[in-house]
Amino acid sequence: MRHRYLLRMVIGLMGIPFVLVAILPVVGHAYDLKPVKVAQDTYVLIGFMEDFTLKNGGNIVNTGFIVTKEGVVVIDSGPSKNYGMAMREAISRISDKPVIRVYVTHFHPDHFLGNQAFDASIISALPGTIQGISKNGPGFLDNMYLLVDKQMRGTDVQLPGLQVREGTEHFGKHHLQVLALAGHTDSDLALFDKTTGVLFAGDLVFNNRALTTPHANIDQWVDSLGRLEELAFTV
Repeated sequence: MRHRYLLRMVIGLMGIPFVLVAILPVVGHAYDLKPVKVAQDTYVLIGFMEDFTLKNGGNIVNTGFIVTKEGVVVIDSGPSKNYGMAMREAISRISDKPVIRVYVTHFHPDHFLGNQAFDASIISALPGTIQGISKNGPGFLDNMYLLVDKQMRGTDVQLPGLQVREGTEHFGKHHLQVLALAGHTDSDLALFDKTTGVLFAGDLVFNNRALTTPHANIDQWVDSLGRLEELAFTV
């Protein structure tokens, strides 16, 4: 029952309790990313509740960003270089601060193929995620070109340049607890902003849709949900 509560509380990448967001169709393979504010300084870009298609351009992921005094912190770069560039444009409508960190939560393609829009030196992931991108990235990329076509043009695999481990990282007044978990893949990053109470759960949590399980270990997944439930998250 506790796990069901968490699933209701956290939507995909990040929890958004009691928020209803209208998703507009992708027109002409152009990403129309609209930041939704969910807490102080904190925004989410919500993807389609469906599988990869030519029409959605691979935008089936929830990504997010935090505007801090030092700069902008991004959570997941999306499914293509074009998405990453569209994310940068969406961020610029909210803040003129530079992006100073990009966290990649795991090695599935809709979470890291936008890396090219950012300098590798600011992209951070768990060691296992970097290994997973290195091993699986080229195959994921080929498959995404087949599924998404035009929106993938110019996209290539770019590895994160930084390794992150469990602990707390500080950006201005925002204190991000880094959790190294597993279950959806063998290396799942979750971020808990102690300042705002926002939990970025990655794909450890799905809401109103079937789990994707090609690299899943269900026992580890349940254990990870238990760790997430111990956090005093509010969003």
